[in-house]
Order: sequence, then structure tokens, then C-alpha cells
Amino acid sequence: MNRQAYPQYKPSGVAWLGDIPEHWEMSRVKHIARFTTGWTPQTSQDEYYFGGNPWATIADLGPRLLGDPKGRISDDAIASSRMRISPKGSLLFSFKLSIGQVSIADRDLLISALYSLHSRCFVICIGHEDKRCSNTSTRGPARHSP
Repeated sequence: MNRQAYPQYKPSGVAWLGDIPEHWEMSRVKHIARFTTGWTPQTSQDEYYFGGNPWATIADLGPRLLGDPKGRISDDAIASSRMRISPKGSLLFSFKLSIGQVSIADRDLLISALYSLHSRCFVICIGHEDKRCSNTSTRGPARHSP
């Protein structure tokens, strides 16, 4: 895929990165994105695993967009573990077992043993430009509301 060069560039200030397009802003990820670690509810509580809330696990990672994970958990499971929703557009990735597997959340969902990185507007090179990210917000932590 050939992309047209930007008209002007500036030094990024990061040696390994080199020059960046002049209109880009540099910022640390921690200042523009919310990082979340998923959680697994108590497995001894069978009722936690019968609910309507989408819950992604490592086994769900792989497709570019993840919209319908296999798992579902109950409202009680969420309340007992104080889980946070990973908003639509979040980058989901594994930190153990299947390291390297990633997906982008195609809907708000909960996660188990995964990391979630969410920003107001990520520009992720996935083969096309996606304008949907302009509508997302990260003001404060996402909360579950039944």
C-alpha cells in the first residue's frame, strides 16, 4: 500500500522514531489513554457465569474486530470484582499465554486476563482509516450500568 508523504516533518525528540509529520503532537500514552487490566470473577460462583454482559478472554483474541466474545457474566460478577468496561475501540491484548494476540473491541465489553488500552482517538494502522473513533470519550473510568 503506497501512502503519500506529508508536506512537512519535524523532529520527534525520540531517537528511534525520527521525524514525524509537522501537525502531529507527541505525548506519552499514559496522558492520552486509559490502561485497564481485566479480571476473572470467582470461578467457584457458577451463577457469575450466566449473565448477559459480554466478557472476552484470551481465547477470543485474534480477529481484528471483536464484537461477540463467547463468554457472558452476570451483574453480580461485575459488582463483586469491580470490573470496568473496556469501551468500543479499545485495543485488547494478552499479557500471558498467547502473547502477541490482539483485537480491537467492536463494542463495550468486559475482559479477563487481558489488557485494554483506550484513547479518545487511536490511529491504528489496520489497513484503512476508521473515522468512528472521533465519537469516543475517556472522561473518567467507564462504569457498568445495568
